[in-house]
Amino acid sequence: MGIPDYYAALDVDRDVTPDELKRAYRKMVISHHPDRHGGDAGSTERFQHIVEAYSVLSEPEKRQRYDEGHLIRGIRFEKGGNIREFVGGFFDGVFGVRAKRKMRGYDHVYRLALSLAEGALGATKKLELPVESTCVQCSGRGFELGSLPDLCERCDGLGELRRRKIVRSEVEDCPDCAGRGYTLPTPCPGCKGQGTRADTREVIIEVPAGVESGEKLLIRGAGQPGWQGGENGDCWVHVTVKKHPHLKRVGTTIHCERPITVFQALSGGKVDVPTLGGRVKIKIPPLSLQGPALKMPGYGALDPESGARGDQLVHLQVEFPAALKDEDIARLKALEESIARDAFPKTADFEKALGQDPEDE
Repeated sequence: MGIPDYYAALDVDRDVTPDELKRAYRKMVISHHPDRHGGDAGSTERFQHIVEAYSVLSEPEKRQRYDEGHLIRGIRFEKGGNIREFVGGFFDGVFGVRAKRKMRGYDHVYRLALSLAEGALGATKKLELPVESTCVQCSGRGFELGSLPDLCERCDGLGELRRRKIVRSEVEDCPDCAGRGYTLPTPCPGCKGQGTRADTREVIIEVPAGVESGEKLLIRGAGQPGWQGGENGDCWVHVTVKKHPHLKRVGTTIHCERPITVFQALSGGKVDVPTLGGRVKIKIPPLSLQGPALKMPGYGALDPESGARGDQLVHLQVEFPAALKDEDIARLKALEESIARDAFPKTADFEKALGQDPEDE
């Protein structure tokens, strides 16, 4: 058996450079693909010969042995096999349908709004993150194998253009084919030729206790998946803690300002106050017109280091009537007369200092 002329199969000279070889190969596989010739046996055999020739000449060691006169066999596919599956594989390598090198996936930014309780006590949150997944319909190629792409005429299938600058030349992706080397007369209907489809991925995260507005949480590997085996990107969670209408957090202490009527302040009793866990009744001692805040132990924020909760302080705001009817004023005067004068020691002392005897009133 003689040695096949692989150079003639690709219509190139024996001193062809690697770039020229790849350019010629791309043109040949596009023009001689069996689907362009009705899939007859002759076109399939020619196509196989082209693929085999390139697989030998594109590898320096095989090419050297071939040039020395050795019979070297390249890639072959079995007769009767799935040619579309085979073609898909070689298109990925030759046309660079997938990324030319490993690439790290880009990072996501997720803005997470938390309630005051979630920020103070920590929370488990489920995030729906956007992600680009490989199109199943075309395996990420941008076209279905039944509809072959065309070689890009502008870059001649290389996917790159060399721009001559004043000092040096620069290489940039071809704008007509987006650096792929081919154009898509019939893009994949599933991904519109992009090779990827927008999807979402569910990620569960544990928000630590004590997180503040403006903090950023890093989730390693939760960003966009990498290309060609590259590492995944990360996800940065930007936290905002929403304001509570009645509560405020300072460290592990929760502060609450609770209005009460002057009558509640005088007589005491039970009132409802909001907490991180919901409404709770607390007891107000009599004569709570002035004094320190009421402490609710264990109702504060969680200390992430000790695991203990702080306290909640209830600051009472005594409210006096904004308006009174005549009958209300009469009842108050009757109440005042029924209360002993020594119940108001400051008033009694002041009037006594003025030389007045309170008992004569």
